[in-house]
Amino acid sequence: MVLEDFVMLGRTVPEQSKKHGLVVCSAGYSRELRQFLRIYPVHLFDRVPRWSQCRVRLRRNPSDSRIESWRIAEGDSIDVLGRANRHDEWDFLRTLATGSIAQLNEQRASLGLLVPTLKGFRFHNMSPNEEFLLPLFPGDLPDTRLPRILFDDEAGAHDLQLRDWGSHLFLMKQPTAQHGNLWSALKLTDPQYDHLFLVGNHAQHRNSWLIISVLSERNRPQCAFDFGEP
Repeated sequence: MVLEDFVMLGRTVPEQSKKHGLVVCSAGYSRELRQFLRIYPVHLFDRVPRWSQCRVRLRRNPSDSRIESWRIAEGDSIDVLGRANRHDEWDFLRTLATGSIAQLNEQRASLGLLVPTLKGFRFHNMSPNEEFLLPLFPGDLPDTRLPRILFDDEAGAHDLQLRDWGSHLFLMKQPTAQHGNLWSALKLTDPQYDHLFLVGNHAQHRNSWLIISVLSERNRPQCAFDFGEP
């Protein structure tokens, strides 16, 4: 299958593949398929920025039964065709947001978008049931500095790890004392921005979720109409 309209929305921390070397798991959306997709492998140094519109030849992943999971055809790579219209895509994706992780579990989905109600941020160790998510990337952040976001969805509270590769690169370049600047870099502390969280689960632990990327968009001004007397 060849897709011409895959829009890249996020890439996770690299993992070591015996066959492909350092690769990242990437996630995005196709209007043609009308679904979110997880594609693998994408090489660490392939330049596929967020909001890129791409052509990619895919096949089913025999080792991953999640419906959103696909493998790039042997010997192929992602071809960046251009940049999607970020504002139009944001408006479209906002209509696809799911109310809660509980709903995603009920739907047996493994990728989705949430509209979060932000509660806070922290850096902390992984909890025991998240240890399988540690990357095999040498020199990755000490696990005491892994970023987590606290938020509510329509069904309750969450405290999820942020696995966005760009965010981890930001932290690697900053002294520990400056790691708190990550939240402002993601516009999460700016009331002029709205946010969507692209979330995904783990193939072997499908009720365990993480944040793949934070999509932020400036608030749009609303038209005001005055029907009062002149």
